Amino acid sequence: MKAIVVSAFGGPDVLKYFGNHEMLKVLGDHQIFIKVSHAGVNPVDTYKRAGNYQPSSPKPPYTPGSDGAGLVHLCGPKVTKFKPGDRVYFCDFQTGSYAEYCTVSEDRAYRLHDNLSFEQGAAIGFHTSLPTVLSLLKEKLEKAKRFLFTEPVEGSAWPAARLPSTSASKSLAQLALKKARWNGASEVLNHREDGYMELLKKGQPIDVIIEMLANVNLQKDLDLIAEEGVIVIVGSRDRAEILPRSIMMKESLVTAVSLFRCTHETWKEMGDFFDRGQRDGWVRPVIGKVYKLHEANLAHEEVIKHQAGSQGKILLSIDD
Repeated sequence: MKAIVVSAFGGPDVLKYFGNHEMLKVLGDHQIFIKVSHAGVNPVDTYKRAGNYQPSSPKPPYTPGSDGAGLVHLCGPKVTKFKPGDRVYFCDFQTGSYAEYCTVSEDRAYRLHDNLSFEQGAAIGFHTSLPTVLSLLKEKLEKAKRFLFTEPVEGSAWPAARLPSTSASKSLAQLALKKARWNGASEVLNHREDGYMELLKKGQPIDVIIEMLANVNLQKDLDLIAEEGVIVIVGSRDRAEILPRSIMMKESLVTAVSLFRCTHETWKEMGDFFDRGQRDGWVRPVIGKVYKLHEANLAHEEVIKHQAGSQGKILLSIDD
């Protein structure tokens, strides 16, 4: 099968394309074998490839990728949720989605409705921590008057309009992505432009911040957050330098969520959440640049540097 293989840690050039890579032939009882249409490219993929991912990078040789979408090809003997031919999206950390086929646990795959394309399905997977954030912030969001959702360019599957409760009077999205207005944000600000902090500071302080790029924005979040406000970190690329007194003086709370610590029940909750979103039409991932599988090295450069100006989720098309 076609696949990308990392045989040694290093830069994007270690992503090697193979047209006849060996295919896994044995499935576990609760595993499914998926013919992948598109795979999501995430910053974390580049950290693992470089060998500096914490707590640990996979041991080479391995195939990168955690999320994607495609058709169920085979099912393990005890699988009850799917059958061959079902359209699915997934987020799993087993055999890698940068390949023509990959193995996924039954409980890490979810039905992809007909109103979404495989490209859109591949853009959902790594953002499934959204309902965990909602659960964590339920009481705070009900009282929030001003809300900030920060998101780097490569990930735009999160439906911003669904994050605050309907009682929240204003939703701000700190994005370099004008398409976010289509996804529900009432204001769109580009954090790469001068003066955006001054615009955010207008009006009352922000009660809740969902932070996707903490190494860049965390201290700015602490300057913006209201007294007793909450900052939830769901993404970071490196260390963050902050002034702890910024937290102390406002008695704010900084917490975090991680897909790697999710329980079976939490994965099910996340799947149910996005199933409702597909059905009701508010899960509308924005797709950026789509690369061919053999261009995985270019996709890894773009997901970090954005030299091509990608506006949305970066993907690999497996059928190249």
